[in-house]
Amino acid sequence: MRGVLLLGFFVVLTTSNVSHSQPDIESDTWVAIAGLDRALSNITQVGPPRANRTVGIFYFLTLCNDGILSGPYDISKILKAHPETLYNLHDPHWRSFYGSNHLR
Repeated sequence: MRGVLLLGFFVVLTTSNVSHSQPDIESDTWVAIAGLDRALSNITQVGPPRANRTVGIFYFLTLCNDGILSGPYDISKILKAHPETLYNLHDPHWRSFYGSNHLR
């Protein structure tokens, strides 16, 4: 009986800290520091989001091109066509976690 109680206590402790919410993907809430120690502005410096304003971020990675892939790929197009891929690391649109960093 004591083992069952300890197991139950362990399960409660380990699952109570699990967040069931989705990760934050809304770019207006991101905080970051660039590689040259340049910090992004925050809401106290620039104010709340304004209508008719767009900020674009573009980056391009060319790591470990193994000759198999025909990328690079536009992630925004993949997510628009297949929104379920965002939360599925095993979706065939993404490479293996231990493989190349290119997208399929």
